[in-house]
Amino acid sequence: MTDLLTELATERGNPLPITTAVNRWRASGEEYTPTAVERVITAMRHDLLSDHRSMSEGRMRPSSIPDPCRRMHALQFAGFEKAPFSERSRGFMDSGTWAHYQWQAMLLSAYELGYGGITDIEVPVRYEPWKLSGSMDGIQPDQSIFELKTVGSFKWSGWKSKGIKGIKDAVEPPLKYTQQVTGYMKSLGVTEASIVCVSRDNNNEFREFRVTWDQAVFDALDRQFTTTMAYVNRGELPPMLESCQWVHYGGSMEGVTTAMRDEWEATFDKCDFHHICPKAVL
Repeated sequence: MTDLLTELATERGNPLPITTAVNRWRASGEEYTPTAVERVITAMRHDLLSDHRSMSEGRMRPSSIPDPCRRMHALQFAGFEKAPFSERSRGFMDSGTWAHYQWQAMLLSAYELGYGGITDIEVPVRYEPWKLSGSMDGIQPDQSIFELKTVGSFKWSGWKSKGIKGIKDAVEPPLKYTQQVTGYMKSLGVTEASIVCVSRDNNNEFREFRVTWDQAVFDALDRQFTTTMAYVNRGELPPMLESCQWVHYGGSMEGVTTAMRDEWEATFDKCDFHHICPKAVL
């Protein structure tokens, strides 16, 4: 058995509050509290019996903050119909949705049992200059943000033979995750967040990244959203990404590698609006 003083010293030296809370909750017997479960059930009922998450007209969705395509943001804000999800994509989303509920129940329970964790879930996020409106996964006792990301096996483990590092071995989270919580931090007026990446293949494996406010990240996002809304207010759509124009209209292969082409095509195909983007008008 680990010496109690050693355990306490380890926890106090750990700058990762969610990791500490999860480890303590698991070591104590993984008990869910009734009030935590009821809170999550209430959120599930709201999510599963309404379409509030899918409705985008008149708002920028928090989950889309990192997307670099201003045209996509404008189409979303204008309420254009999205392309139907593939079965594979829907399966990934469903897996992530249920993992969120489980983690929220776990961390609410951990807080009630005195182990740390989160104090609330589905916390409203609003930032009027970006027309941003939605909710985030949770808030911690120190008012810092909790954001959960489920990741597949390749993103989690990487590809060592090709020198591609996975999230489990990364020093920092992917930039797009940091960009998303930056919008949350601005909305709530806080300066810290925990981004927890969970392996989709094994929910017991996770990595927590503690991030702090970065003005440069915010400024870049602010320029993007300010430009987008300027187009929308003029009744125009921003231009397509150059890579998407290449995929849709074709172009010279000079300087375009196979890897670049594959990435551009995948980005275009995964876009919710690829079926109408080239011809859409406001």
